[in-house]
Amino acid sequence: MKFSKTTLALMVLLISGCSSAPDKREQQLQDRLDVQILANGTKLAHYRLRVQPVRKHQVQIYDWESNRGGFGGDIYRDEQQKKDSQRFLERRLISRMEERLAEFEVCREGYVELERQVFLGIGSVRLECREAASAQDRKRFGARWQYPPASAEPAS
Repeated sequence: MKFSKTTLALMVLLISGCSSAPDKREQQLQDRLDVQILANGTKLAHYRLRVQPVRKHQVQIYDWESNRGGFGGDIYRDEQQKKDSQRFLERRLISRMEERLAEFEVCREGYVELERQVFLGIGSVRLECREAASAQDRKRFGARWQYPPASAEPAS
């Protein structure tokens, strides 16, 4: 099979353009980190990552505070797409969690994972830091801290 030089050049450009394009799923991620310091100095963290739906027909309702959520209909075309999406979410959950922990210096000496959940567009990890809370931690985080900060209530 013979290809002209222009056909080959177009194929190379098309292939290289597709391989270097950013993953659209990265742009749909929304995360939250909660840190709690108990009276005995134990530092607990809860990291959550959520994928924002991209299609209008994808209805996703999730209440962060009560940890209850539901989905309106199946948003995946087949089981393989569902598995791929869950694998992507789990990989990003752990890598982004570790980035956030390092960014805010939450668990400087590591952590013990208490619970991990990954399901339809939402991932969650609860953990306990190996080190006890220092005076600096208590000053920075208080008894409870969250990133991103809770939005301020509108003035009435």
